[in-house]
Amino acid sequence: MTKAEFETYLVAHPQISRDLERERRVWVSSLPSTQIERFTAFLGERLGMTLAFRQIEPELEFVLYDPEAAGNGSNDLLTLAQQRAGEYGPL
Repeated sequence: MTKAEFETYLVAHPQISRDLERERRVWVSSLPSTQIERFTAFLGERLGMTLAFRQIEPELEFVLYDPEAAGNGSNDLLTLAQQRAGEYGPL
């Protein structure tokens, strides 16, 4: 992902920055795995945050998150992923 592609994506999905600043995590399912690392780096740079990312089952969504924020531990993220799957589709 180039910086220009990143900027274009953010224009199309402005809620990503807002959600990340508010929640200290954001779930993304519309980016390919080959682009997520660069996207995360660009976004962290833009927001002045250290970000990490994981792909979590059962939906295999990516979560971009502040690893230092409360509620963003491995077990917390797994629980949230399972809750999201229950809300948005069958398990």
